[in-house]
Amino acid sequence: WVLNAFKYFHGLAFDCLIYCMLMKFSMEKTRLDGLHLAKWFRNGSKFCGNFYHSFPNTELTAMIQFVVNRLKNLDALDETCVEVVILRELVSQMTGINVVEDLGDVQLEGQSGGPILQGETATFRRDKKKKKLLRKSTGYLLDCLKSNKFILPLFLLLSHAKYHIMFKSEIP
Repeated sequence: WVLNAFKYFHGLAFDCLIYCMLMKFSMEKTRLDGLHLAKWFRNGSKFCGNFYHSFPNTELTAMIQFVVNRLKNLDALDETCVEVVILRELVSQMTGINVVEDLGDVQLEGQSGGPILQGETATFRRDKKKKKLLRKSTGYLLDCLKSNKFILPLFLLLSHAKYHIMFKSEIP
């Protein structure tokens, strides 16, 4: 509902909103305890992904540059690497690629069948209305990554973050 109200905003209001999101994400208190992210950070990441999905023509470069800069600073990375959550939500919402963490037996067996059976046992379905918007936001994300040469640095930084999470974090 909040995103529907944004269609009446001016372009400057979108820039201000992105600035506020970046300032909120740059706060240091992102963990509630040792295991879970703070709810505001998870919800803020989901809002960010939904916002860029609904308004793909807004400035995306700043958000991706923020994630890249945070991943570059290895000293500030903790064992959670919360920057990956922002990137995951952006990619998930703008491209429609959802991470499925737990498939049931029926879904797993159905995915080994043909395309019709895979479609019937899929864990999510896309609306035809959203397909056009999804294609537009996916293209904009890809153009942003290509034009600013973010693809290779993101892959390298994500591999460093994976190494950092796996081997450098302290287990209590």
